[in-house]
Amino acid sequence: METSPRYSPTTVILALVACATAIGAVYAEHRIVGLDAAVIAAVGFCALLVLWSAEAGSGKQERGNAAATLARSEEELKKSRRLLIQQQATAKMLVQRDLELSHANDQLREIDQMKSEFVTVATHQLRTPLSAIRWTLQMILKGDLGPLSEEQHTFLAQAYESNNRLIALLQDILTADHIESGTVGRTGEHADAAAVIATLISDVRIIADRKGVSLHYEAPESPCPRLSIDPQRLRTVLQNLVENAVQYSREGGEVVIRLACRDKSAEISVTDAGIGIPRQLQQHIFSRFYRAENAVRAVTEGTGLGLYIAKRVVERAGGTITFTSEENVGTTFVVTLPVA
Repeated sequence: METSPRYSPTTVILALVACATAIGAVYAEHRIVGLDAAVIAAVGFCALLVLWSAEAGSGKQERGNAAATLARSEEELKKSRRLLIQQQATAKMLVQRDLELSHANDQLREIDQMKSEFVTVATHQLRTPLSAIRWTLQMILKGDLGPLSEEQHTFLAQAYESNNRLIALLQDILTADHIESGTVGRTGEHADAAAVIATLISDVRIIADRKGVSLHYEAPESPCPRLSIDPQRLRTVLQNLVENAVQYSREGGEVVIRLACRDKSAEISVTDAGIGIPRQLQQHIFSRFYRAENAVRAVTEGTGLGLYIAKRVVERAGGTITFTSEENVGTTFVVTLPVA
């Protein structure tokens, strides 16, 4: 809708002066600066026309600017509407994808639950006859069923060791599955690290003596408080570390276990002078079923689950496990656990 042009105060004053001059000249019927009243009136009227034309042009320009601004606003509004439509379509797609992912996640949980149940049943079903075989072989090796020749004793001892490795493998698989599914139980007990280490060294010493490796324990100056981890879980962690250190040590080597107490934590380290871990393979050392190439060459048997289990158990207890290693020099693993 067009509006009448607005005149500035200067324009109005000049127009009034011109009109007043013309009207005064007409009535007075005298000359002003050599011009008669009719000429003055004409000049005043022309001046008024010129001023009106200028104001009218200014009004048209303002209306043109307003129209351009309105057009730009309409274009921006159209862009905003298109953007809103795109955002609504994207939001709808994201909701659909979220529903699809939720459904897929539910299916994966069901599959994982089925897998865990299968692993549990399978390991228990396999472990029962293997335990019976171990018990029988143990009786035969002790001579409970009669004397054995040296050759018979050697072969039966090998069968006994192989049977034990199978049982250990099943236990590792079961433990790893429980860790992944979050079903690792807690007894509520707190571990006495020194007692766990002492018992472990006593059990592992037989393997170490057979390998020609000595075990050395450096106890803390004062007793450590109990740790916030189940004794059996701590035993699992340390057994994996100590047995690895013995297995990958050279004959005549030494494995050192140290226990150090801190204000709110305890630090347990296991050091060996064995084959070490190549630098380019160290990033994979805690991966499931992973064994370094030099470890496979040194000891053919192994599941690749020991360090994976150790790391998961320690982290679930609120601790950390780190290591330093140099190939053909040795390795040190450090377990830090909070006190109870």
